[in-house]
Amino acid sequence: MTPDRLRQLSAFFLATSLTVGPALALAEDIDEVRPHGFTPSEQSSSMHFPRPNRREMQASSPEEAQKMADTMKTSLDAQHQKYSYKQDGFTHTIVVESTKKTVVFRAANPNAAKQELRKTQFIAELFPKNESIASLLSRLYEEDKNWSKASEYFRKANTLCNNDTLDNTVTNLETNQAAREARLQSHYAYFELMMKHYETAIKMLTKSIELKPDYTTSYYNRAKAYRALHKNDLADKDEKKLKELTQNESRNSQSARPATDGAWALFMVEIYALEEALRIADAILLKEPNSASAILAQARANLRLGRYAKALASYKKLETIVKDSANLKAEMATAAILAKQGPPPYGDLSALAAMPKSETFTPRARGRHGHDQSSRPFSAPLAANKLAADHKGDYRVYAAICAGLKQKSQMKELDNELNKMLLIVPNDTKVIEQKIETAEALRDWSGAEKYCNIYFAQLTQGKNSSLKTEFVQYAYGVRALARRAQKNFAGAIDDDTIAIKLAPESALAYRDRGDAYRQSGKYDLAVADYTKAIQLDNAHGSSNYWRRAKAYEKLNQGALAKQDSETAKKLDQAQSKI
Repeated sequence: MTPDRLRQLSAFFLATSLTVGPALALAEDIDEVRPHGFTPSEQSSSMHFPRPNRREMQASSPEEAQKMADTMKTSLDAQHQKYSYKQDGFTHTIVVESTKKTVVFRAANPNAAKQELRKTQFIAELFPKNESIASLLSRLYEEDKNWSKASEYFRKANTLCNNDTLDNTVTNLETNQAAREARLQSHYAYFELMMKHYETAIKMLTKSIELKPDYTTSYYNRAKAYRALHKNDLADKDEKKLKELTQNESRNSQSARPATDGAWALFMVEIYALEEALRIADAILLKEPNSASAILAQARANLRLGRYAKALASYKKLETIVKDSANLKAEMATAAILAKQGPPPYGDLSALAAMPKSETFTPRARGRHGHDQSSRPFSAPLAANKLAADHKGDYRVYAAICAGLKQKSQMKELDNELNKMLLIVPNDTKVIEQKIETAEALRDWSGAEKYCNIYFAQLTQGKNSSLKTEFVQYAYGVRALARRAQKNFAGAIDDDTIAIKLAPESALAYRDRGDAYRQSGKYDLAVADYTKAIQLDNAHGSSNYWRRAKAYEKLNQGALAKQDSETAKKLDQAQSKI
């Protein structure tokens, strides 16, 4: 059963129990700890696949999204079609009962950029040692044209890049220190340039060029700095050199990322392009037999392909290069166990039927000098049926089964399949995120708290492979639900307070904290939170009025409790007519 269906049933049982039973009879098992699911991860997680009965349409503005939704509702009304309608911020969702099709009209929040910056600022305070959060915050400040803050967090991200991960350990082994320092000086100079500190920028760029004489970005930006200071002869000289270097790069086909980049091979592993990762790693190892990044990519790709003996051999080879790494020993131990036990059996292969057969992906990046840095395209095979038939233990098959089970709302089966993935890659952030969602849907509150704790530990240590700020907010909300269900009201209130700081516009976050306050006997604080939830609730539902009525009753404010009860009943009656 999906989280949405659980919510619908909860609302139904709540409404019926309140209208035919005692005036303030909230159902403890349904209402007090009610899952609310997570939608954003479906848009950004690599484990998500398009749903055939769902169509999403992007509107140019919130007003346009509202107009599109109203037009569709008018058309359905004219056809006497039954449907449900829900508005959540700037997103309008219509589900047609007869066809079971869902249409979503979505508009970007005009305040989204500022909200994302504020949210990321707070997350950076929660997890000060996380490199990816500092880097994201630098980018957001850059987009906001706050150059001093962008520079501050870029520098901070670079001081954190030596955190204790196997990837960074391997990268540091192979890093050309002069080239790395040249790039850093060039990046620092970029921010000085944008702040119009031209002399400082020139000094940094000159140092960068001394360390790496063929670094085009530094010539490009130093020419701009010289031009701003009206030193046109020096600017002309840098632009001439830049043109020469660019022409040489073009002739030598250096604009595309070379296939001899170990970091690129590791990235291929992360996006499930396992054959491509092996091809790149093999090409590197022909020239550099002791390339640590290539050996690591080879080990991880083979591990995910179910070739555990080969993976273990690569890890053992890497152990002779990377000394005393606890992270390497942990990965190697996993490979050793799987090599003895064999791959976990695939689950329900019929869930693969809805999976797409292939996907073509062309990564692109933009340098701070403004030029595109494109790589060659590659095809990432996702023909899960064929992969399942060809061999056992393919990580992509487990992922595809999970995606299919999620579509079919088979949450227990999904949870079992996720456990198999964690046997292979215990620290896979995407799988841990899905475990949190699944535990919430199953109301496995001890499991939900466990995996939220693992997720937050990854953020604390900077070991998470991806970061979605909306999921951080969601995870705090789930852990609050889990703690409240286990009678840890103080912990729930702490988590709900963090969720509110991350999303002060969320009626749900205030409602949840209100529930925790009410259940812990802090009725005045519960009233304040329910009042805020009512103000923020775009759907104008009855739930917060029922909750506030119960809190008023506990405070012996009968008139206010009765007033809220009557308002809630009217809202329920209006909803029942839709």
